[in-house]
Amino acid sequence: MYLLFAIIMVGVVLRKLLCTNCYYYSKWCCLGWGRVSALFFKEGNIKKFNIGYGQKLAPLTYGLLTVIPLIFLVVSIFQEFVIFKVIILILLLLVSIYSGVINRKKTCVKCRMRLICPGCAVK
Repeated sequence: MYLLFAIIMVGVVLRKLLCTNCYYYSKWCCLGWGRVSALFFKEGNIKKFNIGYGQKLAPLTYGLLTVIPLIFLVVSIFQEFVIFKVIILILLLLVSIYSGVINRKKTCVKCRMRLICPGCAVK
């Protein structure tokens, strides 16, 4: 269920709601989603980029995709302590911090949409 949710939300729903209205539609953005979305969806309107549902849905989606495994790992560790689970938890936290904070700032600095993007990390 989790994997299906992730694929549908990140690969389809957010691409339709965000990428079709972005400057990078049919171009290479930092993640390549602009090119991918152009293969499946018609171009939207760049003026709708910061007012659509995608801007509200993206943080919720990525938050759930981060929090759900963290919760399951912590519960699993309390049920049966195994050092491997702790290592996975630490790695998941490191990846989440890197992608949600460090890398996001790096990519937002280069993004042409940063001035109108409500999710921009460098305003």
